[in-house]
Amino acid sequence: MGAKESIVTIKEELRRQVEGELRNRLKAIRNYLRNPVRDPHISLQEIFRDQSNATGQWVRPFLRMVKQLKRRKDVGARDPESMGR
Repeated sequence: MGAKESIVTIKEELRRQVEGELRNRLKAIRNYLRNPVRDPHISLQEIFRDQSNATGQWVRPFLRMVKQLKRRKDVGARDPESMGR
């Protein structure tokens, strides 16, 4: 897999994860606004609290994917057969 394909793959994965995160946050705000007994002075942190570590849900898979791509690149650099390509 070339560098350009890797970048495109990462970009698509990030886009998918960010869109999912936005959807989850919009759902949380929507649920808050639909709640008839909502506290008008509640913080955003409390509104999004139902999402346990939302940032970690998309950061960890991204970092794992980057590590895998780096490992593939390192293995390819050490492979003498790939040098002639």
